[in-house]
Amino acid sequence: MEGRTTSRNKARILVMTVFVIGVAAGALSMNLYQGRGSHTRGPHPTPVAIVDKMKARLSLTPDQSEHIGAILKDTFNEYDRIKQIAEPCFQEIKPRFDAVRQASRDKVRAVLTEEQLPEFEKMVRELDVEREKEHENRNREHKKSDK
Repeated sequence: MEGRTTSRNKARILVMTVFVIGVAAGALSMNLYQGRGSHTRGPHPTPVAIVDKMKARLSLTPDQSEHIGAILKDTFNEYDRIKQIAEPCFQEIKPRFDAVRQASRDKVRAVLTEEQLPEFEKMVRELDVEREKEHENRNREHKKSDK
């Protein structure tokens, strides 16, 4: 019984690791592709938006656009499947992310002056709202893909 539990935990960790690496690699490549090296984050691009941008920059033929659009649609569908598999694992480790985030914020607070703290707290609230909106959007996208 212990062996199965250990194997299950290893499998969960492996799936989560692959997911995190995939998300990081995807985010990095999209930032590089879009030329957005800044700290701003916007809505996630769709396959159609990516193909449109590629058409403009690479002068794709209609045939290339169609093939690349199909490739990207399949890729995004696979991402969604992986995210659905990984979601339970993420929920298990989410408190660890939250603890690291809180510890980091506490360290930053220790460096800031009393005058800087109110604006920092405002920034923290804005980031929390943004993260919650992104989470809600992801949940909404998953519900749409389930239908």
